[in-house]
Amino acid sequence: MGGIRPFLGWTAAALLVGGLLYLAQSQGIFHTSFPVWALGMVLVWALGFINLLARGPR
Repeated sequence: MGGIRPFLGWTAAALLVGGLLYLAQSQGIFHTSFPVWALGMVLVWALGFINLLARGPR
């Protein structure tokens, strides 16, 4: 699978998406008490994991 490098890329993307969603929620764009930023991070990590599984071992 190429070691840990693909996971680091998807983790960086998840942190970026989570941070942007956190800023948007703190600015009042999302009026909810639900942590939207956490959901965004989990969705990006899930997408990355599915992508890495679909590519298979290299």
